[in-house]
Amino acid sequence: MPKKIKRVVSAAHSKGLRNYKALLLDGGTSLTSDAFSNSWVRWEAYGVTPTDVDGWSFIQGPMNEGGGGMDAASDFGLTVLSPVEFSVNDGAVTVAGPSSWHERIRFVDGHLIFRLPLIAREASRVLLLPPLRGCLPPMVEVKRTAFTHSFGELEAVWGVNDHLPFTVLKGQPISHVVALAGAILPETIENNGLYLRIWRLHPRGVRICPAEKTLRGDASAAATRWCGPFTHANAYGFWVFSPCDLDVVWHGGRSFDYRFESLYTDEDASLISRLQRPEDSYRYAPRKKIEFGSTLESVVSIWTGCIFQTPPGWSLMIRDPINITASAIFRVQEGILETDWLPYDIWINLLFIQQDKWARIRRADNWPPIAQLVPVPTAAYDRPWSLTEGPLERTSADGRDLYSRWVDYNYKKWVEKGQKEPATYSRQRHLHKTR
Repeated sequence: MPKKIKRVVSAAHSKGLRNYKALLLDGGTSLTSDAFSNSWVRWEAYGVTPTDVDGWSFIQGPMNEGGGGMDAASDFGLTVLSPVEFSVNDGAVTVAGPSSWHERIRFVDGHLIFRLPLIAREASRVLLLPPLRGCLPPMVEVKRTAFTHSFGELEAVWGVNDHLPFTVLKGQPISHVVALAGAILPETIENNGLYLRIWRLHPRGVRICPAEKTLRGDASAAATRWCGPFTHANAYGFWVFSPCDLDVVWHGGRSFDYRFESLYTDEDASLISRLQRPEDSYRYAPRKKIEFGSTLESVVSIWTGCIFQTPPGWSLMIRDPINITASAIFRVQEGILETDWLPYDIWINLLFIQQDKWARIRRADNWPPIAQLVPVPTAAYDRPWSLTEGPLERTSADGRDLYSRWVDYNYKKWVEKGQKEPATYSRQRHLHKTR
């Protein structure tokens, strides 16, 4: 009869398992194979291609502390979780699951080897690190190993330094994958389930940040405090800043002069080339970063270097910055980008309206933005709106209701306190939102 294998789980090991669960609460996302394949963070974001991920689970989140000081392609990593429970005793592995898992978990010369269902992409290089500190049995030491596409499926290797038996549970972290090269990872600006995801094709494309109500201190303090319509508009969407420092003058028609104070280079070419495969139907060539009059007369087109993604049913309107004068010489040519389905990198068109005047466009100054991205529901412009018009009246139910609320609002704003009450809007809005 074989010996009964005793589970060995030290206090540090238990704490480590708690830590990896805490990771899920601090920016990590637990994913099954199906959920991961449909996730916004695609496999190539980690420099890998899946082989057969049925039954496997992963955590996408921040790079763990084992990668500190490393020159990685992103600050994120992919934690691989054990697909089954297994035990190790006297150089033998016992797997509590189908026999197919025996081929992926084996013990050779004092080393436990996991064959993972991932291959480094062509022109990518990935590194396997230990999972979050404390997640491993105390007698295990994980080798840091780099892989390229030619190696085949990645292999995580544990050195076992003790003959004491131990058990690894299903769902316990076994390895952490980090891309050293050949990965694209989006920035994400998210709030209350709404998000803007930014996939960069160029590391120095446009800079984007959430708009805010004070306009970085330029807005009137009184308006910021009391005027809800003003502050709602200010904080709506995302500011877009130039990718380079540029001076431009328009002479009419398609005639421009310009001078670059900082360059917008072709770094996109090397980044995308690392991702492409021979079988890809489209071969990437570096984008023209800025075009002068080639799209339309009087228009300068600036490549953002980004693909934008929004939730289903949401688009992005690109427009002038709200309540900010970016320039008196040009304005943004407005458009609506259906970013819930459109997998394409975007340009900003600056329409010049004054001739023979130099416009100063700066990345380095960090102010003002050149444009604003405003999320809009697709239904707001994709469906017909009805329009009715008439005098305010008290004969219909709708008219009586509106008149009554109008009188009540004006009383609170102008009469109740004997003078204008500037907080009326914010108080009534709060009451409306909490009903």
